[in-house]
Amino acid sequence: MAERRFVLPLALWSDDMNGNMSSLDLEYYQRRERQERERAARADDTTARRVHLELAERYSTLMQSPATMSTAQA
Repeated sequence: MAERRFVLPLALWSDDMNGNMSSLDLEYYQRRERQERERAARADDTTARRVHLELAERYSTLMQSPATMSTAQA
């Protein structure tokens, strides 16, 4: 059976058309990253673990985007 590769978009959610993120967005990404890492740690299946870790990394990347960084510094 061929390995499935999950491709998830790294879309930014924003409060305005300029791409400015709210502190709620940042809190959401932080919470989701933590949840996905916890789920990866509990996963018995290696594929499930890999997918949870990939999701966690994507949330981490979103938190490091320029729009998020400007929100965190505000």
